[in-house]
Amino acid sequence: MAMQLRTTDASDTYTALWTTLSRVREVLAREMEDETGLPFEHYLILLRLARADDETLRPSELADILPITRSGVTRLIDRLEGDGIVERRSCATDGRGRVVGLTPAGREVFREAGRLHLRGLDHHIGSHLTVDEMTELRRLATKLGAGIAAANGDARVEVTA
Repeated sequence: MAMQLRTTDASDTYTALWTTLSRVREVLAREMEDETGLPFEHYLILLRLARADDETLRPSELADILPITRSGVTRLIDRLEGDGIVERRSCATDGRGRVVGLTPAGREVFREAGRLHLRGLDHHIGSHLTVDEMTELRRLATKLGAGIAAANGDARVEVTA
């Protein structure tokens, strides 16, 4: 017999969000790998670099915004660099520092994977919700993220892939 658990509206909401996002991410990751050969974690790095002002970020910045450990980010950067998709460069504002940036080949890999990712999001989310429902869900998610960030002293409100 299953243990009786006490739940709250917040715990039920968390369970629904976590379950849904996990399912969507799993499907998107499988599609990405099957259709492009690119692991989803690699795509997330390319996405973050493409969104950065000059298409570069410090490795520590990638580790701070991705759900991957710092050592995991370093290993992924090494693999992507070996594939010619990213490169390490000197930091323009700090001569001692290094940044990671997209290569021309990396931009093309990102464009192809990005088209697939958007198609997957449209299919797995957009086909189940109306435009108004997606707008409301986005508003609520942004409000929740901002509230959690503010309560924890973090000024960033990250919207991830």
